[in-house]
Amino acid sequence: MSTSNITQLRIGFCGFGASASHFHMPLIRQEPGLNLIAVFDPIFERTQCAKQRGFQFTLSPEDLEKAIRELSLDIIVVTSPNTLHYVQAKTALEAGAHVLVDKPLALCSEEVNLLVDLANRKNLVLMAFQNRRYDDDHLQALEIVQSQEIGEIIRIDAAIASWGPSNKFAVPDFCPTWRTEKSYGGGGLYDWGPHILDQLLRFANWKLPNRIHAIGRSSIWSTDCDDILIAIYDWENFSARVLISAVDMAPVERLRICGTKGTVVVRGDDNHGEVIKYSSTTSESRRYSNSLLLATPIYRALIHAITTGQRENIVRYLDNTKKLFSLIDQTRQSFNF
Repeated sequence: MSTSNITQLRIGFCGFGASASHFHMPLIRQEPGLNLIAVFDPIFERTQCAKQRGFQFTLSPEDLEKAIRELSLDIIVVTSPNTLHYVQAKTALEAGAHVLVDKPLALCSEEVNLLVDLANRKNLVLMAFQNRRYDDDHLQALEIVQSQEIGEIIRIDAAIASWGPSNKFAVPDFCPTWRTEKSYGGGGLYDWGPHILDQLLRFANWKLPNRIHAIGRSSIWSTDCDDILIAIYDWENFSARVLISAVDMAPVERLRICGTKGTVVVRGDDNHGEVIKYSSTTSESRRYSNSLLLATPIYRALIHAITTGQRENIVRYLDNTKKLFSLIDQTRQSFNF
């Protein structure tokens, strides 16, 4: 593909651990208009990995603001531990860079609102990396719900469960357990919550529930944040139960949606499985296959908004992100962590 007519954007990363290398780099490789310029990471081994991937400069996170200006960076992607998301995104926006933040965008609605306001004042693009919006199993179930094939929703059960927290790909030279430590913004609510609650709100047409009751416990993998979360969300016409668990050795159903005319069930793992639609007389099964590259629209939307100045979709994206964090806040307030 010729790149002569493609606007070239200079990109930098805050943090270059597993999320950057595993989730983001395959997507960036699909975009010929993104130039790999700088990585801001305090760990030598990861800076060497970044250079091997094609980044020109490796710097300390303390150099972020200065380097954005001196290296003319257009985009900063924040993939550092959760507690650093807000401050690094704020620094990048203040220095004049567009920002994409790996989920969670921040740790509370107040921080999210401050970042959105700052981006608006600076006329910059801000996005959260909600890659699970594009999972094949989720989109298949969403299509069935929106087509009214199962009628009106009555009940939703959504779950993500494993044995051990989802940090098995963490970088040993940093802190392999950071996702289970409160000081880093760990816990199931901040790890899987932004994904599973985001999907739940899509089924609810982005309407917030009327009532919430949640229980969070530290049991095996953590002492100060949740490795089990059970939450009930109640809308006017339907209810939902969410399970985020790091203590399950046996598989669980990923999703069950009961409607007035049928039921949708998703069974399988994070990569492959089946979406089954039941009616009173028949059942129909379709395979799903989740791929990292399904999230390509995120980077495409980011690039489009920057290069064309068309921000309508970004405004809607951020409005939904605000609703997500209102739900996360209310869930967190229901338990003690």
